[in-house]
Amino acid sequence: MLSKQVPPELGPVALPRPKGMVWPLNYDKACVLALHFDRASKAFDRSPYGNHGTITGASFTESIMPHTGLFFNGINNLVTIPNVASLNPNYLSFDAWVRPDSWPNAYNSVAAKEAAGQGWTLLVKNNGKLAIYLEAVGGTRVYDGTGTYTLTTGRLYHLGLTFDGITTAGYVNGLLDGSHVGAADVSDNSATDLIIGNNNPLNRPWHGPIVNPRMWDRPLIQNEMLRIAQGI
Repeated sequence: MLSKQVPPELGPVALPRPKGMVWPLNYDKACVLALHFDRASKAFDRSPYGNHGTITGASFTESIMPHTGLFFNGINNLVTIPNVASLNPNYLSFDAWVRPDSWPNAYNSVAAKEAAGQGWTLLVKNNGKLAIYLEAVGGTRVYDGTGTYTLTTGRLYHLGLTFDGITTAGYVNGLLDGSHVGAADVSDNSATDLIIGNNNPLNRPWHGPIVNPRMWDRPLIQNEMLRIAQGI
């Protein structure tokens, strides 16, 4: 049971649903990306937008759960989703299941849509602390290692971020980890692609599996993040 793998202070967490089952929130019209790594060479998007990704190097794995994930080698693996208007919202949420197998970098990128000082990045530091950078018109909104929870290598976690135009928040297993308050406009992120398992300029690779990365063009509330993490 996954709940035995997660630190007790984070509460019980359920595995993602088995292959072939789609989360109810994927049908929310605000869901602009719902990647499933169950195709031979493609990261298939089950959202209404068809934002399919291209896999570079990462290998398929079912070693951590019934649903297929991708294993990233911590060197040069990534998934690239081409830039389109639906991935450049004014407000956003992002979530994914991850298992860090090691910390190859000071900052390890789960996902990033950033370039030239615009965009956002979800990272985990090499001390296991979450870091979220939101660089936008109006300044950089960030919390860096100041959150409540500490991730441990070899364990599965659900991570999320939200931005509602004022507050940037990070979540670990559906629970609020930390936040930063400051208005910004994130809709302009320099026409850069969305990258899973690395960042732009490809110097913060992730090591370990990533499963079911998703993005919405609205901020999920905490209860929604918790429902996803608990498999409800």
